[in-house]
Amino acid sequence: MIKKLRKWPRIFLAGIILLLVLVSGVIYYFYSVVSGMVVSPIAAISPLAPGVTPSVTPTPDPLQPFSVLLLGYGGPKHAGGYLTDTVIVARIDP
Repeated sequence: MIKKLRKWPRIFLAGIILLLVLVSGVIYYFYSVVSGMVVSPIAAISPLAPGVTPSVTPTPDPLQPFSVLLLGYGGPKHAGGYLTDTVIVARIDP
């Protein structure tokens, strides 16, 4: 009986050590992922990085026709009231 009682602190200590190893591994993984996402300050300062050629972005024609999707719902007074019950596609030609 006394030998069984002495075994529990060892098992508890092994569990704590295993937990610390797992937590440190997760922290290291997330740190490596986040450090790969950070933009380097040199690229942020220089407007044109080496090897990047500027290109003109075309401005869309404001008088070009476009379409709009209008969705409606019946309201909360009946079953399925928040489901879309009206679908209208409107084409606007300025």
